[in-house]
Amino acid sequence: MSDITAKISKDTRTRLHTRLAPTVVATALGAGAAAWWSAGRADLLPNTTAAIVLVVAGAGMTLAHLLVARLISPIARRLDALAADMAQVAAGNYSQRATDPLDDEVGILVRYFNLMACSLEETDRELTEKTNRLETALQNRQLLDRAKDDFLVLISHEVRTPLTAIMGGVDILNGVVRRAEGGDREALERLNVTEVLKIIESNGRRLRGFMNDAIQMTTIQSSDHQLDLHPERVGTLIEMGLCGVREMAQLREIGIRNELETVDDWQVLCDARILTLAFEKVLKNAVAHNYDGGEVIVREVDAIPGVDDLAHAVQAEDIHRLMNQESFSAYRKLPITWRAIEIYNTGEVIPAERCEALFGKFELVGRIENHQRGSGLSLPIAQAAVQHHGGRISVHGVGRQGNSFTLLLPTVAAGSIEKAGNRLRRRARHLEVGEMGDAAPLEIELDHQPAGTPGRSH
Repeated sequence: MSDITAKISKDTRTRLHTRLAPTVVATALGAGAAAWWSAGRADLLPNTTAAIVLVVAGAGMTLAHLLVARLISPIARRLDALAADMAQVAAGNYSQRATDPLDDEVGILVRYFNLMACSLEETDRELTEKTNRLETALQNRQLLDRAKDDFLVLISHEVRTPLTAIMGGVDILNGVVRRAEGGDREALERLNVTEVLKIIESNGRRLRGFMNDAIQMTTIQSSDHQLDLHPERVGTLIEMGLCGVREMAQLREIGIRNELETVDDWQVLCDARILTLAFEKVLKNAVAHNYDGGEVIVREVDAIPGVDDLAHAVQAEDIHRLMNQESFSAYRKLPITWRAIEIYNTGEVIPAERCEALFGKFELVGRIENHQRGSGLSLPIAQAAVQHHGGRISVHGVGRQGNSFTLLLPTVAAGSIEKAGNRLRRRARHLEVGEMGDAAPLEIELDHQPAGTPGRSH
């Protein structure tokens, strides 16, 4: 660009010197004559000579004006045309080209403008192609995800009936084995029937768990699924989630401490059935991926790693997802506070680069040979359940001491819940009495009577 600039500058100086020389001479002549005349020297000249001087001065100034106009006008027109072409390119019309037949400094500028426009057009074309490919790939991935979910649900439903029959048969055979005596028992023991039944029962339960996870996953992820929102004690939700976890923890001597068991000043606004499932999945994961004799702690925290303020962790789309639930209308006037609930375990630290992948379907954290039995859907189910409530779930390693799953959930103060409950009860009573027609004014009178004034009976 420095060479181009130097060439334009050199050509410009040469052309301007050539074109402006007559203009400078004519202007100087006219200015000198005018100055001489105005200085009172006109009386020294004959009238004819004075007239000639004035004519020459006027002609010189007129000529200067004409020469300047002749020099500037073509350049101005060409620059105006170039500016119009630039405006077209700036508006996104990268196919626009400027035309200028001359080879002067403006012509050089036009040629480089066209080169820039060609480059922009090619870049825009490549960007459009890549965007289209990405959109197509995203659509294909979404179709594949839906097809995979549909396939899982189909398989789950198709397998459920025969599996139920198989598990029923196993129960019957177990009863027969328990009642067998004498020679029958010896024959069953020689055939290892008891061990075979245990294997069938164990794998049947595993398959049933996978089917349930697949159905739960697609049900919770469905955009049509509506939550039945109610304020629930967080301690109760966690204890319900621990029902299927405590026995597994006791077998491995893993301690579980629920620090939120007695919290009463706030409650979680949630669908208890769905959110209990989320707590159960995360708690099971915390026990399954823990050391023998380790610990699991459930507590409230004031911050999430990587987030300065909990309020900043809540996005507008999260709030809209919660507010779009039909059952949220009853609590729309309540102040919502977002709280972070941490489930910490003392297991092996999850690598930071694998934390996000944990919430993908069928994702493994470590090597496949170290994979524990499971559907690979537990954490995706928990994530879908939390996100359906407008919340978020994340995981991070705690140095060398374990891992923390943090659930960001909407909560309401206990005092505001009581006020809302009274308002809802009055509204329900109003609707109930209103259906009686003539008795409708009764509820209004009762609500607005002074204290101690008995209501009239009808």
